[in-house]
Amino acid sequence: MSRLSLGFASAILVLTGCGTRTALPVGVGSLDGGGMADLADRLDRSEGNPPPDLPEENPPPDVPPDNPCRSNDECDDGDDCTVDICTNGGCARAIRDRDGDGFEDGECGGTDCNDRRPGVFPGARERCLNGRDDDCDELVDCEDEACAPRPECSPSCPNETIGSALGNPVATGTTDGAGNDSAGNCQGGDAPEIAYRWVAPEGRRFEINTFGSSYDTVLYVRTSCEGMELACNDDSLGLDSQVFVTVRAGTELIIFVDGWSTSVGDFVLNIN
Repeated sequence: MSRLSLGFASAILVLTGCGTRTALPVGVGSLDGGGMADLADRLDRSEGNPPPDLPEENPPPDVPPDNPCRSNDECDDGDDCTVDICTNGGCARAIRDRDGDGFEDGECGGTDCNDRRPGVFPGARERCLNGRDDDCDELVDCEDEACAPRPECSPSCPNETIGSALGNPVATGTTDGAGNDSAGNCQGGDAPEIAYRWVAPEGRRFEINTFGSSYDTVLYVRTSCEGMELACNDDSLGLDSQVFVTVRAGTELIIFVDGWSTSVGDFVLNIN
């Protein structure tokens, strides 16, 4: 008989060495050609023989690292600007980034202007009024245009700068429409004012007045916009005001031209 056809699932008992019988399941099919090869493979597996070994890919050759190491200490190059670690059997180095913000320390040639604050790095948001250059553009707080919309960065004092000018007058203008942000100890609480920054050209006593103004002026002088008041006067010559200050050369003063009560108008500022 050239072919034994099985029309149903069955098992074949195979006599192996030492008379042991092994039962092998046989599925529907024929036991010739490929069927016999399959049977032989099943027989091998039943005897505990492993399947034929498949060819393995050649493993990559071991490449020794350029700087072999077993610990981080062996990688220390003595440079405070580098971070030295032993990884995968070799030394790896990177420029120091102490605050971990992704920007290397500026002291070590990187671009981070403050490597002790992770919120300070190139391109960071400028946080106004914190006294720091957050975005590393060398502009602090109100110096940075990003802070321009802040009211604190658009001060009303001083309104103008007149350098170290002397004479009659050094400035003219009007307080009509100006802000009412300051007041002197002698008056000026409800009227608008104009503030001038002036620097003493020499060390001596100076006279400052509003002679020739068209309304009831109040004049006061401070060391800064919110600083100590050095002099204040309401009426000296008629409704005009006059004060005297003695300062050293280079002293910066803020001169306020204000008004009595709610008075506003055109003024003349003289310094002699």
